[in-house]
Amino acid sequence: SRCMLRQHRCRALLLRPGPLSPASIPSVRHKLSVGGGSTGVAPLLQRPPPPLRPRAYPEAGTAGRSEPRTLPAEIPEVLRSKLQPDAPGRAHPRKIPANLRRKAREQGYLQPLDDVVTAHVEGSFRVARSRMGNFPIYTDVRNGGTKVVTILRKYSGDAHSLARALQAVTGKEVTQYHGRMEVRGRHASAMAEWLGRIGM
Repeated sequence: SRCMLRQHRCRALLLRPGPLSPASIPSVRHKLSVGGGSTGVAPLLQRPPPPLRPRAYPEAGTAGRSEPRTLPAEIPEVLRSKLQPDAPGRAHPRKIPANLRRKAREQGYLQPLDDVVTAHVEGSFRVARSRMGNFPIYTDVRNGGTKVVTILRKYSGDAHSLARALQAVTGKEVTQYHGRMEVRGRHASAMAEWLGRIGM
């Protein structure tokens, strides 16, 4: 029929490659309206194109960079107390770990072996040997190999004088227990040499 023929011609005109001229748009709209029924093409041709939005591009060298943070003009009281160095009258002094305090105390313990032998007072303490003639000095490894201590047993007399002499020989703190003394580290050879030179 004539209506179908007109519709085919209009569709062929719309599918033709290349942009439509302004003179052909009214004729197409007229041919679509004559055939009766709406195909939805006329409203699309009458709708104006959307406006182009300007796109903001970053400046050269600033892509991926953020503005640097600016610190407040006044530092809070909590941070101010942490940033300031230790003062004599500080309310909350910094806590020093126990191992660092112990190492600071041990810096003045070590003395030359000759001076320790000379300062020994005869008869103040006594260390007995084993049946095989060896000194009762033992090395114990603890905590999976992370802690090594040297143990002294079979002593008698003034335990405090013996502990001070061991501190001067080994340069470490001596821990006294019931029947034994323990020193951190391996000091068996130094302790045996000292005991032999003082006549034990």
